[in-house]
Amino acid sequence: IYAENEAMRNAAHKIHKMLQKEKITDIQVVDAASDPGTTYAFLEGLCLSDYQFLKYLNNKNEKAFRVNTIILVSERLEQKDADEI
Repeated sequence: IYAENEAMRNAAHKIHKMLQKEKITDIQVVDAASDPGTTYAFLEGLCLSDYQFLKYLNNKNEKAFRVNTIILVSERLEQKDADEI
């Protein structure tokens, strides 16, 4: 289970890089497998990838990127779990 969740976190990081490159700030995540554990790991990886420490950068505007909206579609992942992330 750990390896599968870590693979989901890494996949989310790769997708975050693509979102950043294309400047896509609003996304929808669909839990098609109805597996809340892997979906949670994916969302966790996406949110961790979104963090930026900009305090000491010279050109903060050029580096700043955030995913503004994540719409989650899941029958098994509860709202409180998603809010926790």
